Amino acid sequence: MLATAADRREGRIQRLGNLLVLQYLSLNAFPCGAARNAMRRVLRPVSESNPPTTVTDARVANLAAKFEKFARKCSGVSPLYERLSLGIMRDYDLLSLAAEARADPVPNLLLAAVHYLLLAGERADLTDHYPDLVSVVACTDPYPSFRRFCLEHQIQLTSLIRSRNVQTNAVGRAAILVPCFALLAEAMRAPLAVIEVGASAGLLLAWDRYSYDYGSAGSIGPRSSPVQLHCQVTGEGYPNVAHSLPAVVFRKGLDLDPPDLDSVVDRRWLQALVWPDQPERLAQLEAAVEVVRRAPPNIVAGDAARLLPSVMDEAPREAVLCVFHSHSMYQFPEQSRMALLRAMRELGRRRPVFRIGLEAVKQRSYCHLELEACGSGLARRLAVTDDYGMSMHWVGPAALALQPSAMQPASLPGSIGQSTIGK
Repeated sequence: MLATAADRREGRIQRLGNLLVLQYLSLNAFPCGAARNAMRRVLRPVSESNPPTTVTDARVANLAAKFEKFARKCSGVSPLYERLSLGIMRDYDLLSLAAEARADPVPNLLLAAVHYLLLAGERADLTDHYPDLVSVVACTDPYPSFRRFCLEHQIQLTSLIRSRNVQTNAVGRAAILVPCFALLAEAMRAPLAVIEVGASAGLLLAWDRYSYDYGSAGSIGPRSSPVQLHCQVTGEGYPNVAHSLPAVVFRKGLDLDPPDLDSVVDRRWLQALVWPDQPERLAQLEAAVEVVRRAPPNIVAGDAARLLPSVMDEAPREAVLCVFHSHSMYQFPEQSRMALLRAMRELGRRRPVFRIGLEAVKQRSYCHLELEACGSGLARRLAVTDDYGMSMHWVGPAALALQPSAMQPASLPGSIGQSTIGK
C-alpha cells in the first residue's frame, strides 16, 4: 500500500528526531560507555511500545531544534536541564505545551515554569531530582517524572509560559560591566548617569553596592556587601580596578514588565529562572534581591524604545550618560533596536552618550562586552566573556582612548544575540 502524505511527513519527523539524538551522542557528551548506552535506551527507537509522534505544526517542529540546541548549552553546566531538554526535543506532547509560550527563549521559559511550581510547594517525585530542593539528589532518570509532572500540571504551566518572560537575573554579570564603567568615568573625569535597557528588577543597576574579586587583577567595591562576586580575568592590558568605584549621580531602568521584589510571586519567578544545579548563582540572586529591596532603583515600566529619549533627557548634564544592556537585546524586535540606537546617537551629537553592551554572540558559547561612543557611532570591544560573569578575557586597553582611530564602526546592537562589531 502506498504511503500517505501524513505517513511520509511522520517518517521525516521521526528520522529528524533520531538524527538529532545521534548527532548529540556523537559529541561525546557521555564519555562513559555505560552512560551512553543508558541514554540510548532512554531515547529508544520507534517500536510498538514507543510509537512515533505526528508533528503537524511548524512551530512545534521548530521547537525540537531549540531544545536540542539548549541541551548542548547545558552540557557540562547543568546535567539536569541537559537531560530534560534531550527528552523534550522528541516528545510531541511537551513540545506542544512549550509552543504555548509567548516569548523566547522557550526552553528557559518552560523549564523555569516547572521549577516555579516546585518552588511554590507542588509535591511530586520530580522534586527529588532538583539539587536546590533536596539535599540528596535521586540517581534515576528524571525525565519520566518530569513528563508526568508537566502533563498533570498543564493548565498551570500554560498560564505561566503565556504570561511570564525570561527576566535578567544573573547578578554575576555586574563583574563584567564594572571595568567598563570605571574606565569610562576615568576617561571622562566625571560621575556617571546610568540607564539600563531591559532592567528586569534592577539587580544590575545596583552594581556599585556589590563587592568584586578579580583575583590577581585586583578587587573593588564595599567589602562588607552581602553580594560577593568573583571573576577570573585573563588577557593583557586589564585596567587597574584596585580603587573606589565610580560615582553614580543618576540611575534608572526600563523594562516592559519589571518584577516587583516586594512580591513573593515575582521573587519566586526570578529564583525559578536560575538553573537548579547552579547554587552559586542562586546565592548571588538571593543576596542581591535583599540589597536592592533596601533601596530599590527607579524602574519605569513600558516600551524602552519609546521611553528612552525622555529618560535620557532627565540625566544631569554634568554626568557621563551611559546606557547599558545585558543579554536583553534578543528580546527586542529589530525595529525597536533601531529606535533605541537612533535615540542614543541623536542625543550623542549634543552631549557625550555611551552605550555599553554585553550580549551573546550568535552560534557561539561566549559573549562580547562592547563600548560605543554614540555621537560618532564608533565602538570598541573590551572583553570576551562567559554567560554569567564568572570569567572574562580582556581584549581592550588599560585606559580608554575615545578618539576615532581607536574605535570601529558600530552596527545594530544585539542582532538576535549577535555581536555589534566584527568577530
